[in-house]
Amino acid sequence: MENNFILSLVIPTYNSERFIEPLLSKLILLKNRKDVEVIFVDASNKDNTYSILSAFISGAPNFSLFNLKHNDVSEQRNLGITSSKGEYISFIDSDDLISDDYCDVLIKEIKANNSDIIIFDFDHIVDERVIKHERYENKIVSNDRGYFFELLYHSKYAFNLSAVWAKVFKKELINSVRFVGSFFEDTEFTFEALLKAKTLHIIDKKLYFYISKSYVKSLSTFSSERNDLRFYQELNHYKKLRKLRFPTSIFALENAYNSLLRFKRDDGDFKRYKKVFIKETKFDFRFKVFLRRVYLFSNNK
Repeated sequence: MENNFILSLVIPTYNSERFIEPLLSKLILLKNRKDVEVIFVDASNKDNTYSILSAFISGAPNFSLFNLKHNDVSEQRNLGITSSKGEYISFIDSDDLISDDYCDVLIKEIKANNSDIIIFDFDHIVDERVIKHERYENKIVSNDRGYFFELLYHSKYAFNLSAVWAKVFKKELINSVRFVGSFFEDTEFTFEALLKAKTLHIIDKKLYFYISKSYVKSLSTFSSERNDLRFYQELNHYKKLRKLRFPTSIFALENAYNSLLRFKRDDGDFKRYKKVFIKETKFDFRFKVFLRRVYLFSNNK
């Protein structure tokens, strides 16, 4: 099969055996397509995910499977980027779902507009309930830094914008952009890509179903011993970065801040950390975010 892929789907997996089957039932429709490739990057160490995927991709030349020895979602996605052959890249979580017309709609939009980034609508499903979020209207934006700034500044769009799985990126746009860290890593990646973009195409069609069992999915499965500590360390990492040379990290920090404000948990250590973190960031935080965004946009025209 010639490698003339228009769209590459990058899917990191980690001990996904229990919940990946619904997604595979959608992806099977893409086997042997000449315009779409599917890239699995697996880091499982406790179940048969790799074996399941290996059997699933058999006989499909547009499907590939890579293995990492340790779980790091940023490394998994970065490997997917470097391994992809498509003109555009999208990211899918293994416990989520896509619509049946996901690829057809996106490829049609890619051919029609050749935008740097396509933003599409989604449903956020928590315990089988759809959580309301701010919806976009159809819009094509070219070289309008003011509109880009408006999108990034208004917190009502924060969840929509930070979600890497609700977008398609032109590969040449993100060749120099990489994921870093394991928590809120998509926020920093997305904002850095948005800063580089010249054209956005926003469509109001629901193409993705973000499925979680708690309001903040990234925090729902942490163990109290290891992952919570790692989460705390990641937030401290972002707090330090905002004073150094990585300006987009302040957006990741803001996402962490907003998540902590709305996240409820009975764990004592979590409550203590949350109180300290919010106390240290709340005073001049919003103003610093505003100034940083003004600076970034004035230097990325």
